[in-house]
Order: sequence, then C-alpha cells, then structure tokens
Amino acid sequence: MYSTTAFTLLALLASALAGPITYQSRDETTSCARRCRDMNKFNYLPGTTYEFDYNVQTHTSMEGASGDQATLGIRATADIEVLSKCDMALRLRDVKVYQSDPSTSTPMKYADGSGEFRRNLERFPLRFSFQDGIVEELCPAEGETTWALNIKRGLLTAVQNSMDNLEKNQIVQESDVTGECNTNYTVASHGWYSTTIKKTKDLLGCTDRNGYHSSVHGMQYRVPSEIQSLPLMKSTHECEQELDKNGLLKSALIRETHTFRPFSRATSGATTKILQRLNYKTQRSGVTTRQDYIRNRVGVVFEHAYGPGNKDQPMRDAESKLREICQNTREDIRPDTPRLFSELVYIIKNLDVDTLRSVYQQVKSGAICTDNSERVKKFFLDTIPMASTRASVTFLKEILLKREVTGAQATMWITSLSLIHYPTLEMLQEVKALLDTPQYSKVAMLPISTMVNNYCNHHEACSEESTITRIISTMEKTIGYGCYIRGSNLETSLVALRALGNAGHVDRLTTTLSSCFNKQANPMEVRVAAIQAYRRLQCTADRSEVMTIYQDSDEDSELRIAAYLAVMQCPSEDILSTIQGTLESEKANQVGAFVWSHLTNLMETSSPQKQTIRRILEDKTLGRNFDLSTLKYSRNYEGSLFLEKFNTGAMLESNVIFSDKSFVPRSAMLNMTVDLFGNSLNLFELGGRMEGVEYLIENYLGPYSYFGGKAAKKPKSNVNLDHLRGDLYMRIFGNEMYYDHFKGVDPLASIKNFNFLDFLIKMSKKQDYSFTQSMMILDSSMIIPTSSGLPLNLTVNGTATIDLQASGQVDLRKMTTSPSSLLIDGHIKPSGAIKIVGTMSMDAFVTKTGLRVVNTWHSSTALKARVELSRGKILSADIDFPQQKMEILDVNTEFFSIHGDQEKKQDLVSGNRKKLELCTGARLATITGLELCNEFQWPNASMVDNAPYFPFTGPFSQSLVLYKRDTHTGYKLMAKQSVNQYSSVAQIAVNTPGSRTDRSLAFDFLLNKKDKDLEINLASPWKKAAFKGSMAYESNKIGTRGNLIVDESSEYGIISEVGIKKVKTFVTYIPRLEIRRPGAKVILLSGTVEAEALKRASVELTLAGVTPNAISFRSALLNSKIEKSVMGTFNLAPKQDYVLEAGLVYQNSGRKKSIIKVIPTLTVKTPKVEVVSLSGSGDYKEGKSLKGSLSLDVHKVLTKPITLKCNIKKTGGTKSKYTGSVTVSSHFLVTKVSGNVQTKMNTVSSFITLDYNLPKIRSIKKDKITFSSKYTDRSTKSLWNYQLNTNFEDKRFPQVNFFTDMDFSHNKKHTEAGATFRYGPKSKDSSRQITGYALVNHDMGSKAKVDYTMKTTLGPLDVKLSLKGKHAQDSRNLNSSMTFAYGKGNTIDAALNLRNSGKRTLYLLGEASLSYPGKELRLNTDLIQSKKDYTHSMTFYMDKEKSTMVTTYKRQKDAAHQVKSNINLHNIQPIQLTASTNLDNKDLKVSAQADYAGEVYGINTGYKYSKTSSAKWSMDMTYPTRHVILQVEGGKRGVTYEGSADVKWDADKDISRRFLLTGKLNLKSLGNFASTVAMKYPTRDVEFNIKHASGEQYTTRADFSWDTDKKVKVDTSFKRVPRRNGQSLDGSVRVKTPFEGFEELMAQASSDNDDKKYGSYMQFSWGGKKNQISSAVSMKKPFSVRNIDLTITGTSPFKGYRRFSTERE
Repeated sequence: MYSTTAFTLLALLASALAGPITYQSRDETTSCARRCRDMNKFNYLPGTTYEFDYNVQTHTSMEGASGDQATLGIRATADIEVLSKCDMALRLRDVKVYQSDPSTSTPMKYADGSGEFRRNLERFPLRFSFQDGIVEELCPAEGETTWALNIKRGLLTAVQNSMDNLEKNQIVQESDVTGECNTNYTVASHGWYSTTIKKTKDLLGCTDRNGYHSSVHGMQYRVPSEIQSLPLMKSTHECEQELDKNGLLKSALIRETHTFRPFSRATSGATTKILQRLNYKTQRSGVTTRQDYIRNRVGVVFEHAYGPGNKDQPMRDAESKLREICQNTREDIRPDTPRLFSELVYIIKNLDVDTLRSVYQQVKSGAICTDNSERVKKFFLDTIPMASTRASVTFLKEILLKREVTGAQATMWITSLSLIHYPTLEMLQEVKALLDTPQYSKVAMLPISTMVNNYCNHHEACSEESTITRIISTMEKTIGYGCYIRGSNLETSLVALRALGNAGHVDRLTTTLSSCFNKQANPMEVRVAAIQAYRRLQCTADRSEVMTIYQDSDEDSELRIAAYLAVMQCPSEDILSTIQGTLESEKANQVGAFVWSHLTNLMETSSPQKQTIRRILEDKTLGRNFDLSTLKYSRNYEGSLFLEKFNTGAMLESNVIFSDKSFVPRSAMLNMTVDLFGNSLNLFELGGRMEGVEYLIENYLGPYSYFGGKAAKKPKSNVNLDHLRGDLYMRIFGNEMYYDHFKGVDPLASIKNFNFLDFLIKMSKKQDYSFTQSMMILDSSMIIPTSSGLPLNLTVNGTATIDLQASGQVDLRKMTTSPSSLLIDGHIKPSGAIKIVGTMSMDAFVTKTGLRVVNTWHSSTALKARVELSRGKILSADIDFPQQKMEILDVNTEFFSIHGDQEKKQDLVSGNRKKLELCTGARLATITGLELCNEFQWPNASMVDNAPYFPFTGPFSQSLVLYKRDTHTGYKLMAKQSVNQYSSVAQIAVNTPGSRTDRSLAFDFLLNKKDKDLEINLASPWKKAAFKGSMAYESNKIGTRGNLIVDESSEYGIISEVGIKKVKTFVTYIPRLEIRRPGAKVILLSGTVEAEALKRASVELTLAGVTPNAISFRSALLNSKIEKSVMGTFNLAPKQDYVLEAGLVYQNSGRKKSIIKVIPTLTVKTPKVEVVSLSGSGDYKEGKSLKGSLSLDVHKVLTKPITLKCNIKKTGGTKSKYTGSVTVSSHFLVTKVSGNVQTKMNTVSSFITLDYNLPKIRSIKKDKITFSSKYTDRSTKSLWNYQLNTNFEDKRFPQVNFFTDMDFSHNKKHTEAGATFRYGPKSKDSSRQITGYALVNHDMGSKAKVDYTMKTTLGPLDVKLSLKGKHAQDSRNLNSSMTFAYGKGNTIDAALNLRNSGKRTLYLLGEASLSYPGKELRLNTDLIQSKKDYTHSMTFYMDKEKSTMVTTYKRQKDAAHQVKSNINLHNIQPIQLTASTNLDNKDLKVSAQADYAGEVYGINTGYKYSKTSSAKWSMDMTYPTRHVILQVEGGKRGVTYEGSADVKWDADKDISRRFLLTGKLNLKSLGNFASTVAMKYPTRDVEFNIKHASGEQYTTRADFSWDTDKKVKVDTSFKRVPRRNGQSLDGSVRVKTPFEGFEELMAQASSDNDDKKYGSYMQFSWGGKKNQISSAVSMKKPFSVRNIDLTITGTSPFKGYRRFSTERE
C-alpha cells in the first residue's frame, strides 16, 4: 500500500511538470505582467506611446417626469505607454471635471477649484498587465488613492477585449471595473480597414460587483444564478470598439443606463445614464514610465473602500447648528428638527475630540442656548453614539467615566458601540478603559467584543495587534487563571465567555476555553458556554479537545451535543468520518438522536452556506436510526428553501437539547437566516438555557407534591429556589447583543422591596417630566460600480426626533377608603418628526450630481385634563385641547436635483396637480366645537403615458389637523350618583365653558326599586326626551312597559314582555312586543316558541304593522336517532310562502353484519317554483351488495335532472366474482361503467366496459371502450413463472387500441423473459408490433460463467437489434466478450481478457479490444513485479497507429523511491518523465524531471535537519529559459541564532540577479544582545546592526546602511548613580547621518538631586558646535512658594538669545 501511494504521488508530480510552456516567463519584480501570451491579436509596439482623448458624461434625472438633469463630466488626455508586449502603463493629463449649474444659464461649470481631482489622477502612472487584449492585473504606485484607481480602471474597461478571435462571435467570462460578468462579443462589421465589435453584459448576473454599507451583516456565497446582486436597478451595458487593420484601438464607446426598479415604468423613473468615449488621437516614440520594482498588485474589479466618515454634508459650525436647534425646538418638535439633527451628526463626525469637549462645555454652561439648554444638551449628547468616529468614541468614554451620563442612557451608549462596522485600533484602545472600570465592565463586554470581531473581519492579522491582545486578556482575567468558577464570579465569567465567543478570530483562546470546559468541577452552564465560544474561531484553531468531549460517553449529553456543534462549524472529510464512527457505536440516545437528526437535515438542506458539507455527506451512510420523539429526545429542526433562479432563500433552524439529568428540555434556540443575491443574512437567533425546572415540577406537581394525589409525603414548607437558574441571549446578524443570567428568584427581589405607600405619596405630589430623544434610524448605502469607474451611490438616511413634556399629579391614596376619592390633574404635550432621505448620486469625490427625495412625517399634539372624585358620589372632569390647531399627522415628500453643494427643487409632473380636502363639517363642529380636516395634494400623472409610477411623479403632501372652531376653554363633565335600598339616582351634565354656542347636555336617571318604576330625562339644546315606565320580573313573565315623550309633543308607547310556561320537559315561550307611534299603525310581534330538550323545537311568530300584510315565520326541528330534519316557512303575504326542507334518514338494522339504509332529502321552494330538489336512497349489505340512486334538479340551471345509479354484487365463495354497474345521466353527459373482476386459484381476470355520450357536442358521437386483463402465477418451488395479458379497445378510435403479452421465468441457472406489444386497429399487423426477448444462463460457482442473449424487434422502424455475450472468471483469469448486431451485417465487438500469471510476485497481463465498422482499437498492458521493482507497460493500437508508455518504479534502500516513464505517442516526439524521493524526515530529497523535444523541465527540492539545531531547505528549478535556485537555512549555536535566505532567479545567465537575506542574533539576555541583518539585491545592499548592553550603565549602538557611503549611526547611553541622600542621572544620544546639515546630532542630559539642591543640565547640537542649545537649572532645597532659590542659564545659536539666565531668591 505504501509503495503504491508513493508511486502514484511521484507519477502525478512528474506529469504535472511535463509538457511545453505556452507562456513567456516575466521578471515579476520589475514587470507588472507575470507572464506573456504568445498571441498577436493586438499589435501595440513596445517603446511607443498611444495618445487618446477620454470623455465621460453622466446624466441623472427622473425620466418621464422632468426634463431637468444633473450632469457630471470628465475630460482628459490618456497616454498608454507600451513598455513591453505585455507590460503597459496609463498616464492621464489635462484632467478636468465639470458639473451642471442650476443657478446660471451656463450648462456646465468647472468643479475642481482645489485641483484635488486633477492632482490625484495625474500624480502616478498606472502600470498594467495586457495579455493581448485582456487587462489581467494592475500594479498601482504606492500612494494611489482608491477612487482615482477606480476611475483608471474605468478607462481600461474601454480598452479591454477578451476575444480569442476578432472574426468570430464569442461569449466569455470577463473581469473589469463592473465586476466578473458573462460578456457577449459580436462582430458587427469586418471591413478592409477596420473591424467594429460590440459587447454587452447582463450586469445583474455579475459577481464581485456591488458594495453595501449597512447595519446588516452577511456572509457571501456563490451559486450559478442569473441574479448575483440586489435587483434594485435595471441596468444595461453596451460597448462598441473599432479596431484598425493593424490591430490597434481606434475608438471605444460605452453606454450604460441604471434605472431604479421600484416605481419605474419601462425606461421611466430615477435613471442615470453614462456615456464614455475613448478616441485615438496620435502615437509617438518613447515612454516616460520607468520599470521600477513592483510593490502592489490588484485586480481590475472595482474596489470598495469602507470606513468612518461621510461626505454628504459640508463642514459646518457646530455651535451655530445647535443655536438653530435651540430656536427650532423651543415649543415642540417641528418638521425640520430631524434634518437639523442629521446635519449636526455629520458635523460631529468631522470634529476632533478637543472641539467636542469645547462645544460640550458651552452647551452645559448655557452659553449656546439659555432658555432651552436641557433640550439642546440632549440633542448634542444624542449625536455622540451616532457619529462612530474615533473622536466621538473618545468623548463617549470620557463622559461615561465622569458619570455625566448614567442609567439606561449609559447602557444605550455602550450598546451602540456594537453598531460601529469599521472600528479602528485607536477606537478599541479608547473603549478598553470601559472594560477596566468595574461599573461598566460587565455591560461593555459584548459590545466591545463585537467591535473586535468587526475589526478582525477586515484585518486578517488582527490577533497579532497588541490592542486586540490586551482586550482579550482583560476578558480572560475576568474568568481567572485556570478557570476556577464559583458562585462569586459565575455571572461575570459567563458574560466573559459569551464575549470571547462574540469576538472570535484569536486562536490562542482555545487554551482558556479548554481549561473551562475540561474542568469537571465547573458548573455545567460554564462548560457549555466555553464550548459555544468556539463559534467564531477560525478553522485553524485546535478543536481536538472539543472532539474528545464529544466522543467521551461519560460526559453529560448536553455538553457532548455542544461539542458536536462546535466541531461541525469546520467540517471536513476526516471529522465527518470520526463522527460517523462515533454515531455507529453511540450509547446515549440523547446525543445519537440529535446528531442523527442534524446530519439528516444537512443531507437535505437547501441553504447555500451548507452545500459543501452536504456534498461531503452524500457519500456517507448513517447506519443507525434513533428515536426522535419530540418530548423525549434532543433534536435539530431545519426548514430551508432556496430558489436558485432568483438567488433567494431562507432557513429556519432550531435546536432542542435535553440533558441526561432532566426530563424537560435543558436548552433551546431558534435561528432565522435569509439568503439574498449572494449574501446570507443571519437575521436573528434567540436562545436560552434553564436548569432546575424539573426540581420545581417534582416539588409542586409530583405525586407526593402539594398538588399531587398521594399524601404519603408532604413537600417541605420552603422550597429551595436556588436550584432554578438559566440564561437568555439574542443575536442580531450573528452578533450577541443581549445576554442575561438569573439564579433563583433574583429578578423578583426588587419587587419584594417595593413600598407601595411611598409610591402613592410620591405620585400625589406634582411632578414634571421631560423626555427628548433623537436617533438615526437608517443609514445604509449601496455602491454600484459604473463603467466609468465612478460609483453610483444609492443611500437612504432616516432621522427621528421625539419629545414628551408632561406635568401633573395622581392622588389615589383614598381610592380604597369609604367614601372613596381620587384626583388626576395634569397636561401632556407629545411631538415628533421623522425624516427619510433617499439619494441616487454619481460621486466624483470633489463633487457629486444626482437626485434626492425627502420624506417628512411630523406630529405635534397637546392635552390638558383634570379628573376628580369626591365622597365617592361626585365625579368631575375638565378636558381641554390648549392648541387652536393640533397637527395630528403631516406627511410631505419633496424632490431635489443635486449639483455639487447646490440643490434645486424639482416639481416633476406639474401640469395636473390635484388637491383634496376632507373635513368633518359644520354640523359636527357645532355639536363638539371641533373640526377634523385631512388635506391631500398630489400630481395626477394618469394622462402622461411615459411617467413613472407614484410617488416618483412629484411632490406629495398630506395633513391631518384638528381645529378648535369655538371660543370654549375646554369640556366640563359632572356626574353624580346616589344609591339606597329604595331608589337609585344618577345625573350627568356636559358643557363647554366660554363657547359662543350652547352645548349643555343633561341626563337624569331615577329607579324606584319598591314600585319598580323607571324615569329617564335627557335635555340638550337640540332635543328633549322623557321616559316613564315600569318593569315586571316574575317566574312566568318578564317585561317592561312605558311611554316616551320627545320635545313635549310626540308620545311613544312600548310594551315588551315574554310569558313562560313549563310542562315537564316542554318549555313554551310567548313573546310580545308592541310599539305605539303617533299617526302610525301599532307594531306588534307575537307568537310562541316551544322546545323539548335537544330532541325537537318549533317556532311560530307573526309581525304586524310594518308591512300592509302581516309577516309570519314557522319552523320545526327534529333530532332523533333515526331521523334528523329541519323545516322552515317564511310568509310575506297570503299564498307567498318560502319553504326550506332538509332531512336525513339513517337506519342500521343488522346485528352481526351491517345492513344500512340511507334516505337524503333537500327541497327549496318559492311561491311559484321549486328551486332545488334532491332525493335518493341507498342500501348496503356487508359482504354482499351496494345499491343506490340519487336525483338532483335545479330550476333554470339543469334542463334535465342529474341521476346517479349504482349496483354492485359479490357472488361465489373461494372463486369470488364482483359484478356491477354505475350509470350517470344528465343533460350534458350520459355514461355507464359496467364489468366484472373474477379471482380463481392463481388467476385474476377482469373485463370492464365504458359507454359514454355527450349529447350537446354533436362532433362527438357515442363511444364504447373495453379493457380486459389476465394475470397468471404458475410458479413452483424451483421455478418462478408469471404471465400477464392485457387488451384495450376503443370502438370509435381504434388507432389507440393496444395488446400486451408478457412472460417471465427464473430458476437457479436460467432466466428468461419475453414481451410483445401490439397497437392499432389490427391486432396481427407485424408492422405495429414491438417484441423483446432476453435469455441468461448463469453458473455462479467457483468458476463463474454467464452466457446472455438479448433480441429486440421494432416493427414500425423495421429494425432488429441483438446482443450476445459471454463472461467467465476464476481466481486468476477473467474473459469477457460481447457482440452487438444492428442493421444488415453491422456489428460492434468488444472483448476484455485479464490474467495473473505470477505466483509469489505480481505478473498481470491484460488485453482489451473494440471494433466497429471502419475502426479497430486494441490495448495491451502488463504489470510485472521483480522484488521491490515494478514495471508497467501499455501499448495502444488504433488501426495501424501505435502508442506506448512504459513506467518503472524502484524502491531502493534508505526509503528511496524512483519512478520513470517513457511515453511514445503517435505523431508526437517522445516524452520522458522521471521522479524520485527518499522520504527521510531528517534529510528529505524530492526531484522531478520532464524531457520533451530536447528541452528539460525539472525541479529538485529537499530539507536537512541536524542534531546541532540547524536546518537547511533548498529548491532548484530548471526550464528552458530560466534556472532558479532558492536556499533557506538557519540554526542555533549556544546563544547565537543565525539564518539566511538566498534566491537566484537566473542562476545560469546572470548571477547578479539575486536576493540574499542574512541575519544573526547573539542573545545573552534581554539586556545584553547583538544583532545583524543584511539584505542584498541587484541595485542595493542594506545592512542593520544593533548592540545593547546593560549593567551599571545602559548602552546601545545601532547603524543602518544602504550604500557604501550611506549610513546612519546611533549611540545611546544611560547611567544612574544612587547616593545616600539622592541620586544622579546621566544620558546621551548621538546620531550620525549622511544628510547635509544633519551630519551629526547630539543630545545630552544629566541631573543631580540630593537633600540640599537639585540641578540639571541639557544640551542639544546639530551640524557642529556652532549649532548648539544648552540649559542649566539649579534649585536649592528646601523650597516652597515663599522661599525659592532658583537659577536658570542657557545658550543658543539664535540671534538675541546667545546667552540667557534668570535668578530668583
């Protein structure tokens, strides 16, 4: 096995290095092109510069609604310099950028006043690899800005042509600035002098395209779909290139359109058009770009740059903006408030921390706003967490540490840190202080860990950053060394573990985590949390200990399942094999059930993120099934759907996990992920864990519990609730945002200590409440690359501001006393506004143009009220709306075109604006004094054919306002109540004081309980009413009688009563309702209602006085065991009855066997016709017969009733026969099915006929269809034999008739089958017959032998086919042959013969042949073993052409292996492949060589490790044009470490083309070391030396040289001399450089400090003694504010300050 593996590996290695190289190798250090294709589609001359005119124009407008456009233009001259055939450079000059000007008649104006745009584009040339039309790679200079590079990418997109042949249409996969797209090339014209080529792209199907800046985090995936990005835009891309006959680009024209899909119609809507022109101008000899060293390589796809900051708002003064907010919000929140807040946020984004501190001090002091300072301060503070800059994070930290923000707002500030998507190291360094503060440490862990994860997502080497390390270490310290968790540190340790899982990326975390979950003494929740913390670690992290936990059957099932899930985050073939093996022998049902369900779900998942593991699992077999009972075993649930065509899908996943120690679930989670256009969005994950629930259930609900039925044991009086513990968490987009842990009833502790009386006393005093909150609810953008390289930005920003001002008191202290009283007095004034801004703009970085839509929502209301209850009887309420105009809801939408820093309002469709005003009207205003009005204004674009859809037709507004239409000061309500044993009295009065209109309302209610008299009075300015009456409530009668007088003139009488009679189970109700009206008939309702339990009921009612004739209603209901029926009659006039009758008779008279009779009826009648009639009957006798009929008639729907008849009988005993018929008759269909099915011993036969007729369709005549079949089983113990015959005949369509005969037999050595299929009107027509026959003779003993024959006849095609073959094999031979015959004399023959002639060694011989008309193929092969050598030969014959391949494998001593292959292919020169290796772990050597056509390609590599702690690795590559040698070695001798790396990339031709790096380190201790590093390459030698010594004096010497006369030297020294009464310090730094004027720099400093004096001396010089500054300070001790003896002297080279001194005594 070992030999075979080595042989295979070496053969593959030799083959990989064989063959001719089709690319010319390039020097990658100075050439941007790594290779050069040997194609000449384009013929650009090296050393030549080609000059082009370049022009870009973009137009953004609301197509179909307005003719105004926002235009952006770029003009430049582009020089393309051909450095070599495949290495070119692009230079831009005369760059200008223009924009449209809405304020003048001039269409365009210059937009680069600072020159920044021109400088960035002209500063550096761009070198690029040009592979005969394909721009393969870019090599930008250091310092090239991303946006400038993208614009150059756009120009090269116009240059690129990826066709293989300029004369043929082609579809290729092409990469350019727009992404990686399928590109369709079409040759539009091909003339003598030029060729025109057009290419188009479907931009929606491009990958690596759009960029997103949003709070939504996703993971990318790839599927073959036509939709690869969010289909918000409808985009087209067309390019037309003209090439001259010499293969040079004459011109390129690119047209792109991007239309915002929502609300668009065809080509109308928010649209950006890009026109890009590149025209050839001239060419000249010479280039200006040097072929310097290549330092950067990037692709041609648009590069997205993300980070903090925003350019949408210009820099404005923060103080003036705060003053504007002060004025705007003085009374309430106005519609413009969100805009002001949004602008303030963008201003704050551009401020440094010192400016923030200064502005905050002015806000606090009231200097900016005196009378609205608290609200303005709140606005300022609300901007801080929204800014997401380093300065704002620093300021946020300072405010928190100073305790100037506390409570919920402090928690919100810290939580907002998790929303910073692109944090910097400086930000992380600032927020680390929060982790070091005990007050904030716990709440800050999750947000800061999210920041760490966000940073590491964009910086691969983040784990090496010291800031990241310190943050992680701080969290680890919270857990403690060794992870010993007890009750005191349990909760903080759990939060720290969750935070470590949130951060991820740092592989060394496995040490801390493993110590936590391996420690058996730790609580289970800690061990589970430690394993779950692996969720974001990279797959390079060691998970072996986690796998050990999973495989340990002694561990708790909950922990093992957590380990399994952690391992499955990085699945591989080996891991899955291990899991499969563990599952086979799994003893724990909890673990087995979960793993089995999880793997089963993975095999069937549709999630694109899990397709890799699904493909691995396709070859796996889960041998065991486990019980998946929902309420007993752990289980994984997953439901997923993915639509590949639309590239969208969703997945819902849940885990329910049990523990071995609990009969209730221990943990559960729910996760929802949405897949959208190449990005998987983990929307949310909710989960929790609960421990100790089973303990409570047993104590309270168990058999011996308080509520249990057994009293043998009583529960303890005090149940220990500390057993109950758990946690909850929530993740948004994969980031853990919330975590809470609880134990026992801790959350209820605050409720126990709550003093309700103190709360009531506090509420009874007047309180003032003010709340203002502003936030950015939306801040997302989508960046769409255009062909010009300029980004098309779709942004949406939303800002919201809410304000609540309230004051008042609530006195409820006497609510429970008698008499009760209460007082509620106060006012509330809520207001708020939301502004949502959407922008579509082209960004040129110094200017932008585009469209903007602004949507504003605003509300401002107020309410004042006082409610008082006195002595439990008098209730008064005063309610007022203090504002004359209350703005309930205002919605406004406006449109603007953007021209740089100017905006122009757009009316869009303005020709037919509509206005609709709806109000509640004058009548309601008279009654209430209020009027509610709603006004709509919108553009009517229904008559504009090409207009977009609403709301893109123009500005829209809606206003809902409540007006006060009177002078009243409010609404006053007074209510009184008096209740005693004789009467109840109530009075209610409503009035509007101060109004011009009388609105007094009075309501009086009097009930005399003794006489049962009732009196009600109602008085209003518009109507008066009085009601007097009496009530009756007796056992046989219930009712009311009375008179109603309206406006003292109209009298109404009412009698309402119900009589009740009961006789045994019968109850009779006699209702009576009588209404007397002035000048009208008496309305009288009378009748009876009788009922007998649930058996029967009847109703008879008559209503008179409403219509000229009395209306009557009668109904009866019967509910018995045999019959259930309902009947109803409704009568409007004599002989005008409407009748409904429905019933069902069901009777079962059988005893042992059922005899059932069913009679259904349904009748619906009107006075003139019977609308519906349904009748029928059914008889069923079990095991004998079924008879039935049914008739349905519907008036004017069916001209003839539909009837159904059924008759089925069974006769016979062992030979059963079923006969029957079913008949359906109607106006449109008449059909009958009849037949029989008969069973005998081994035979089943059937005969069925179908007669049908469609009377209404004359073209279809009567038809009869017959089907018969017969199945026979003639099998015996030693023989299987089956026969089947079928016959189908259609009298009207005989061409569909068919007949089948099939026969099958099988025994131990013989299998035979035959089938005949005939069709058509003639059953014996051979031309319509298909036959098949198969015969197999088989003997499967020690010498297997099989003969087979197959024949097929296709009558309709007159074709006969046959296949004959033989196969025989034993332990040493295999012979197989086959002949396939078709047509007349045509055969195909194939044969395979294998033979093993060896006894102790391998000697395999084989031959395979295939012959068919006109061709003969043959392959001979053998494999021969000689001791440890193997020889394999193959000879292939194609007719007379011969090809051979001979391979030898030799295994020598010392684990050496050699493989050699000689290949001779017909018409190809011989190829020889050679490879060898020794597989020595300490002295490995590997070599491979290919010889072809006299050229040698080879590689030799190996490493050697010696016991003297040194190692050496080398590699030698040879091919026809180059010889490359690479050597790396290093070692340790005592305290000296040495190493070197040497690369010669043209060792045979130019030995100077070499890179050599050497290093040496002598490390005696950390305070005494010396090191040398030298680097040598063709143009320069660089060396760095350093030596450091410590002891009584610290000295360091270092030098750095990069040429023979270019060296920098640095010497430093430091000495400290302690004394009895003090110490002296002395230090110096000397620097020597080759730079003029700074040849020598020196700095010296010393100090002397004792009990009597302090003195210091400093000196700094440069360029000699003339340039010297020195100072001396001397101070006598002791010194104080009143006693200072100080002397300062100094010298300098500056005029006027040569010498200076000062003294003070």
